[in-house]
Amino acid sequence: MKSRLRASTMAFASLFIFGCGALSAIGADLDTSRLPRVSGGKEIYASTASTIFTTPQTVSQTTAALSLSLAAQGWQRYIAPFTSYANDPNSTTLSFKKGPQGLSVYITVAPAQNNATSVQYGAIALQTDLPFPPDATDIEYSPTRPHLICKTAQPVGAALAFFGAELAAQGWSAWSTRDAAKIPPGSPIGDVTPKGGYAWFVQDGKPPIMLILQRGDDARTRVEIKVISPSELNPQIARDAAAAASAREAAQKAAAQEAARERAARTDAQFDAMTADIMKQAQRAITDPPAVPKAAPPANTPLLRARAESPAPAPLPETAEAIEFDAADGKLEFQASSSVTAIADFYRAAMPPLGWKEQRSIINRSNMVVLDFLKDRKKISLTIMQMGATVNVSGSGSGLTTAASPAVSAKAGRGAASEPETIEALEAEETGGLPVPKKHTASGSESTPFRTEATATTSAGIGSVVAFYRRELASRNWKEEPGAAIGPDKALVNFSSADGPAVLKVERKSDETTVSLALRKKAFAEKSGLMPKPGQVRVIFGNMLDAESVITINKKAVKVAPGAGKSGTDGPSMELPPGNYRYSIKTGARPAQSDEVKVGAGEIWGVLIGPGGGLALQMY
Repeated sequence: MKSRLRASTMAFASLFIFGCGALSAIGADLDTSRLPRVSGGKEIYASTASTIFTTPQTVSQTTAALSLSLAAQGWQRYIAPFTSYANDPNSTTLSFKKGPQGLSVYITVAPAQNNATSVQYGAIALQTDLPFPPDATDIEYSPTRPHLICKTAQPVGAALAFFGAELAAQGWSAWSTRDAAKIPPGSPIGDVTPKGGYAWFVQDGKPPIMLILQRGDDARTRVEIKVISPSELNPQIARDAAAAASAREAAQKAAAQEAARERAARTDAQFDAMTADIMKQAQRAITDPPAVPKAAPPANTPLLRARAESPAPAPLPETAEAIEFDAADGKLEFQASSSVTAIADFYRAAMPPLGWKEQRSIINRSNMVVLDFLKDRKKISLTIMQMGATVNVSGSGSGLTTAASPAVSAKAGRGAASEPETIEALEAEETGGLPVPKKHTASGSESTPFRTEATATTSAGIGSVVAFYRRELASRNWKEEPGAAIGPDKALVNFSSADGPAVLKVERKSDETTVSLALRKKAFAEKSGLMPKPGQVRVIFGNMLDAESVITINKKAVKVAPGAGKSGTDGPSMELPPGNYRYSIKTGARPAQSDEVKVGAGEIWGVLIGPGGGLALQMY
């Protein structure tokens, strides 16, 4: 169910995201409307930047047919390096490259099209263009950094000549590690052995790269191009770098020991007072359920009353049964004989008196409702779903996490303070073109033309994760900005890169560390002409409905034509000061719908109007 809901949400948002791909002016020579179709396909819309059509064939059948058709036109399929993919029969994303052009093909089941298969073409911005041998197979490639793995039937010598010529045409110069200098054009490059070969290349403003060729017993040559440290080009630089790294490690160890002594100096009374306060707040939420609001619903749908007792720091309706609550993980589940609407109305009435503010979700149906509540930077998310004759309710979030007891909490706090973290040497893998620790329990990414974010959950500590990103991002020539805030439970580190600014957020809870690395692609945003004035926010509006809509925000009404935003630049936009904004949407005779969005200075946001209301997406 969750995967299908996610697919529906992605399909709902993809119209606007793919449409905005035209704004970056990357892949201007690619006309997606001329790309192959599938037999029996029905065009939804087509443009140079993006094209969508449906087909009665299954996702797997469509994937096979398009892969063959695109290959016949010279497109070579690749996957992201070091990434595992789940086999989802209802959805898949394919990536292709043809010379300097990149292509993304999103194939999914479309419930809004009577469960037909939807195909969406969109251009991929190739920030780094590496050559593919014409017969390349098993291709792993990153369009955001110089990294390529593939196999070719070319012998080592022929492959070395191919890449030397292709990389030279792209501005790379071959490098001699023996002479610590560039190799003159026309001179032999690299080192060849009976089983393989090596070559090094440099280009101003970019990190150096290394080409590794290995001839296998299957009469094929494995190719790898990867970024290396500048120190690997010169032995003396390597020695200097090792000495500097040793000094940094000693300084970090001394700082960690000092921080541990400071944490250990906190008194037991501080821990006991803090824990007692948390327990008092949780106890009040349990023993003092909110009163029923005076504003009663219609007589035919009486408001449910709250149970006299609740094991969780949130009220439960009187019809709740089979209650399961995990205080440590913040998980709540129960069943009820009441309807989905009745339980949703109960929480909408019961939570505000406790200080919780509802953040409206687009999932609000008679058989399923998702409710999100925020309070003091804590969140409670409730999914209410009809399952046969009963309704299942599942809740999660930091607002449901409670301490076990004052004594246990105080002891845990003192133990954490007295034992400094042992820094782990984490390995890396890529998610959405950004690094995440290979040691993780979950990872994911999201991307717009101007912004990419990678997330992960790992058991490694704050110090290990921060050290991992400092090393990995430095190898990509990213620079750490001053003012990093690193504590025992949270860390915030700012970086700058050739593409734009990035923010690393790390938070430790229980035995898990959540990580978010968000990169804003400033150059692409500036080329689009959509960057807001200093101190302002740009909001762009799109409309996937077949009727004109009027969106009112900050006391200004904006008409959004049907289909606006398809080509990326035809959707209306406005600039606003940063802050929280309540907006309403009116389409024809339909009831007005409202929602809220929080925007920050220098950001670009998109608001897409669809059947479920408005969906706000941060684009930059």
